[in-house]
Amino acid sequence: MNLSYWPFMIYLPIWFQAGLGYDSVSAGLALLAYTLPTLVMPPLAERLSLRFQPGVIIPAGLFTIGAGFMLMRLGAGAAQPNWLTMLPGCLIAGIGLGITNTPVTNTTTGSVSSDRAGMASGIDMSARMVSLALNIAVMGFILASGVLAYLKGALPNLDAAQLHLLAERIAAGNAVLPPGVSTAVVHDALASGFSRVMLYGGIGVWIMSAVSFAIFNARTAPQARVQCSE
Repeated sequence: MNLSYWPFMIYLPIWFQAGLGYDSVSAGLALLAYTLPTLVMPPLAERLSLRFQPGVIIPAGLFTIGAGFMLMRLGAGAAQPNWLTMLPGCLIAGIGLGITNTPVTNTTTGSVSSDRAGMASGIDMSARMVSLALNIAVMGFILASGVLAYLKGALPNLDAAQLHLLAERIAAGNAVLPPGVSTAVVHDALASGFSRVMLYGGIGVWIMSAVSFAIFNARTAPQARVQCSE
């Protein structure tokens, strides 16, 4: 989740504001499609977890987050992207997070004895914070690199130092741009950068979904063999 959903929340408002041209209020309202499902889905996720076991629900939830990222990437790359083209991906990613988050916490703390639940919770939180910090930086690097790659082709008259400075300003959502740089260039540069970020988030969380599924199966297989031998 911290490879994709949570760090992307730092950058998604930049896309809504600098990429799509929304003001802060409109961008905040659009962001609700990304966040509200995470509040609605946990009760359903608990029921699903009890019925199908965390070894199915957690990988499925992670896969759903990845599907949301791919849909957001398609929406951002539309001929005329807007909040409607982004809406399906935002909702699907939020639903995936809502399905995954609570079962992950409960599975972590429930995998040890009750007197070690606090330790398990602390390990869980530490892992979340470390991975979140790392992936905020990674996504920022990917975004700036994608913007820079586009600017090199769109503005060949600028030298390398100017291009790097401009790419950093655009990736940060800076609305004050030098003369000669149109809003169309800014939009296309951001679209190029965010396309790479969304691809990273989607593929990354799909890989984690596969790893999670493999880990759960690796744990249950020996237990099944023991029960069969008994």
